[in-house]
Amino acid sequence: MTSLFPTDYERPKTTQGGYLKFESGLNSIRVLSEIKTGWIYFNTENKPVRSKTMYESKPMDISEKGKVRHFWVMVVWNNTLKKVQILEITQSTIMEALEALFNNPKWGDFRKYDLAITKTGEELETKYTVQGEPPIADTALEIVNQYTEMNINLEVIYTGGDPFTMQATPQATPQAPVDDNGLTVENIPF
Repeated sequence: MTSLFPTDYERPKTTQGGYLKFESGLNSIRVLSEIKTGWIYFNTENKPVRSKTMYESKPMDISEKGKVRHFWVMVVWNNTLKKVQILEITQSTIMEALEALFNNPKWGDFRKYDLAITKTGEELETKYTVQGEPPIADTALEIVNQYTEMNINLEVIYTGGDPFTMQATPQATPQAPVDDNGLTVENIPF
């Protein structure tokens, strides 16, 4: 009897885009970049809005059930897909575990070893565990070359740009508002 599928067929993972989304089970990654931090919410059009600093008041365009969350974003090597991707983390359990590894002198900078992040459960029952995998001397040259050639610019996430484009889209420099006397006044976003 012949097989319905080709020999050694595996269904493709859903995380083949530029952004890594944790799959159920083991996710093995290597952090390649520095971590950028900030605050994120989703607007009424379900688009992410990010800022380097915490919002002084609730954003007017935040979705009805939305909330502002702290985030970390970084470039990683996805060991499963053998691909450079961007990982954004908002889960405090993952952040706490990564901070613990970083602050442990036996582990330290997690750009020097792989991370095993295991996802279990779904929706409100989702849990994550984070472990360092045995350190290796250096990130493979092919990974470093792929990352370097991609010229990823994480800074543009704060202005809604695409980090995968070769250069950041120039943003118009906002002009400070001027009062009736021609004096510059504080630009208050809310």
